[in-house]
Amino acid sequence: MKNLFKKLFSTALIICSVLACAEKQRHEVKPISIDPEQKNRQMDELIVANQELEAGQFDKARELFESFKVRHEFSPLYQQAQLGQAKSLERLGQWSEAAALFRDMVEATRTTQPDIAGEALYQSSYCYEALGDEARVMFSLADALRLKESLRPEVALAEIPARVGASYNRMGRLPEAKKSLNEAEVGIQKLKSTMGEKISARELSRIYLQMGSLSTNQLSFESFQSGLDTLKAVQPFALRSIELNDPVYSQRALEGLKSNYRDLYLQIQQVPFNTSLDMGAAKREQMERKSNMSAGVLLAIQLLRQTTMPSNGQPADDGGPKMTTQLFDYLKDLELKLTSFLNSRG
Repeated sequence: MKNLFKKLFSTALIICSVLACAEKQRHEVKPISIDPEQKNRQMDELIVANQELEAGQFDKARELFESFKVRHEFSPLYQQAQLGQAKSLERLGQWSEAAALFRDMVEATRTTQPDIAGEALYQSSYCYEALGDEARVMFSLADALRLKESLRPEVALAEIPARVGASYNRMGRLPEAKKSLNEAEVGIQKLKSTMGEKISARELSRIYLQMGSLSTNQLSFESFQSGLDTLKAVQPFALRSIELNDPVYSQRALEGLKSNYRDLYLQIQQVPFNTSLDMGAAKREQMERKSNMSAGVLLAIQLLRQTTMPSNGQPADDGGPKMTTQLFDYLKDLELKLTSFLNSRG
């Protein structure tokens, strides 16, 4: 029996070694070269898929990227298609699946296509944030900065520092958070000054959207204060995106900020009882907690309103209301509910 066990164990080791080698070889397969005309046709396919992604048609984009990968397995553009597929999954809320694809990309492209590896690391931080894995958020961002020279300028100068600042804030490391957020502000101003008219309002709205994006997917009573403080720190970036009134990126920033405040409000409604106290004391403590949380959200709205640009009251170029009007109409309703609750307590 002992000899049989040894034989089985040895066989298992051999199989694991073979599989590991096969996996390594799979990742190290280099894309074959193709003629320029064929490559152009493939690039056109990816352009269409990326247009669907940017337009918010995430399911359609995912299908196009997956189809490309099946039909062009050894294309030099394969990893770009996988990047698009992972981004689509992240936008669809399939964070674990997207994170797995991003990890595969990093392993396959770190030395051969560092621009894709850096982008994958950066984008994976959004997945880990939504999953509540703060350690991996910071690791992904720090690892992306190791490939800084291959990153797009706006990512290295503004977007990653803003996300690092938000992560520090959630962890309660406020001095580091303030430093990183200041770096992000300096970075975006540097982009504006160096690129001038070359950077469009649409591109700015996209960059500010990324800088001000915050997941409250994992918000709880215990994390309420850190979530609120982090929102106060990054919401000016989201507001800058909204003010540019872009139909795609500003709209996403608007929905994101409304979702953040909606999640905060829901947490106020769900403050738990302290079961270690008698009913009367537990009720009083619950109301006190709700009052403090409500006051905190009202302060955050007030701070956001103070950061609006002077032109917010003007109509948009198409004659319709600015998205900032939509935002503050929503927040005004929220303010009324919270103020009414506080007034009811005297």
